[in-house]
Amino acid sequence: MIDIALALGLVFLLFSALVSGIYEWLAGLFNLRGRTLLAGLEGLLGDARLASGERLREQLLAHPLIAAQQQPANWLERAQGWTRRPPSYLAASRYAMVLADLLTRDLGTHQALLRGLPEAVSRLGEGPLRESLQVLVAQAEGDAQRLQQGIEQQFDEVMSRASGWYKRRAQRWLFVIGLLAAAVLNVDALYIGRQLATDAALSARLAAEAQRTVEAGPPSGEREDAYAALREARLPIGWSQAAREQDDVLRLIGWLISALAASLGAPFWFDALSRLVSLRTAGARPPPAGAPIPAASPPPAVLVLPAAGGAAAGSEDGPLNDFERDQLNEVDIEALQAALGLPEAQRSGRLDASTRAAIRAWQQGRGQAPSGALDEAQVMALLYPET
Repeated sequence: MIDIALALGLVFLLFSALVSGIYEWLAGLFNLRGRTLLAGLEGLLGDARLASGERLREQLLAHPLIAAQQQPANWLERAQGWTRRPPSYLAASRYAMVLADLLTRDLGTHQALLRGLPEAVSRLGEGPLRESLQVLVAQAEGDAQRLQQGIEQQFDEVMSRASGWYKRRAQRWLFVIGLLAAAVLNVDALYIGRQLATDAALSARLAAEAQRTVEAGPPSGEREDAYAALREARLPIGWSQAAREQDDVLRLIGWLISALAASLGAPFWFDALSRLVSLRTAGARPPPAGAPIPAASPPPAVLVLPAAGGAAAGSEDGPLNDFERDQLNEVDIEALQAALGLPEAQRSGRLDASTRAAIRAWQQGRGQAPSGALDEAQVMALLYPET
């Protein structure tokens, strides 16, 4: 029975990786993360305007400290009138400093940045932004550092909610993409389950493949690699003659189950497989009575990760999947390194060995597979933690 569960889990893992890869490609094409950030800023700033009449949100995005994070618009965004892509992420500390800089310079205060922000708030036009900032100024009681912390906390709270919007929307899209992919590839969960239940050799082969997959680590986030892995595993999917003869209603139900599985995401299925593999391999059988007791094995070697800048430090430098390569720039990585608690001297803006070690420790602390690679949900959890 556990072999059937492992084999079915492998099917869902590889299929989820393919669906997630397709979604990440679409999210990058339409810059869904940037649009989510804009929605969060809209909630923070509303329709607040500077003395020139320009919207504060647009001026904040155009500020050099934030514009440096933005890439040129792609062909789809240029068709909509955009010249630059909104950033996918924004560190709370950067938001606080840029907001203070814009308001103090625009309203001509006697002091700059956070020390001059209380005066700027008193001159700001009526609106939700002024009301919320007045509360934070009152709470700070003249302490610029406390004021900055208050603005950062407010930003994190709003972006945490925006992250929730994004996750719920992503899950809906994963289901839709999963249903379409299941129909095209005929990933029928009911048919697959019947095949596994009646073919012991197939379920044993896929169970062994599932164990190798867990030992090798999470599958690549690239859709091409995920599709290749799906084909190479020789899963009972596709439009074989036997599959064509299945009842149409049952086939549709099987597609819906596969789509629901895909909406849970590849990390969920990798964790589930890891637990099943542990259950399958736990508790070696005791030796028969009278058998010699084997000599104690030497303790396993301890893997020591080199410090950044060491001889092997460059071995892990660079992105490990499409998401890291396409969506994370140096500023994003510096914010992640700060969120991981790395000292300022190690915040290099690169995904180096010390950063990978910190990511693994963070993943392990959350009960996730310590792969060292980041996906969208993990980045949002790091930068905008739940409050």
